[in-house]
Amino acid sequence: MRKLINLTLLALLFVACTNDCPDGLCDTEACPFCPDVAVLIYPKNNQACEPGVIISETTATVILEWEHANDADTYQVTITNQYNGKTQKFSNLITNTQEVILERGQAYSWSVTSFNQRANITKISTIYQFYLQGKEGGIVNYAPFAPTLLTPESGEIIDAIKVYFSWRATDLDGDDLTYKLYVDSVDGKQTPPSIQQNLLQTYLTIDLESGKDYYFRVEASDGKNTSSSITRSFSTK
Repeated sequence: MRKLINLTLLALLFVACTNDCPDGLCDTEACPFCPDVAVLIYPKNNQACEPGVIISETTATVILEWEHANDADTYQVTITNQYNGKTQKFSNLITNTQEVILERGQAYSWSVTSFNQRANITKISTIYQFYLQGKEGGIVNYAPFAPTLLTPESGEIIDAIKVYFSWRATDLDGDDLTYKLYVDSVDGKQTPPSIQQNLLQTYLTIDLESGKDYYFRVEASDGKNTSSSITRSFSTK
């Protein structure tokens, strides 16, 4: 009888480890084949990147590289131009490099998603930012990287009318930055009041109305150039 029970348990474990993880409950303990997070190698974060093959004065190649993630069958690379918001995705990659063609003299953000065909959970890497250098002498002052929004989270429902906003931003030249916080119930593009402009800190608490949907974003300026974050939305109870 004990032998029969052991064989049954082994069969159940075999089924659990060969089928997709059910109901999104797959994790490193219940499902050892779930992939790890990929670690990005190149281009390095918050740095200027030299072009690979120069195609023209305006475009060049860059080879994105990341460490192999344990238990990852395939990867997806997502790279976004921070100036115009154009995104490229490269899916079903089986190596840990990907060549991309990009516009020179532009800022980009990129990440890698790890997949395992037996798991229904994916892992997304840290998002890196970089500048692809243009022609020599083309850039005297780099624009700030697009600010990264921290709070509130996208889609969050906040049980308060005093809402705490926070973000982070970097500048390749090391310039001091000022910020403008856009918050409105239209599109995140309405001109903010003066209290939300020329901010030196990367946080601000403001009063909002309850029971409304809001959009927000942050602009960073080094005094010469300006960059904008993505737009997030949230609701107040």
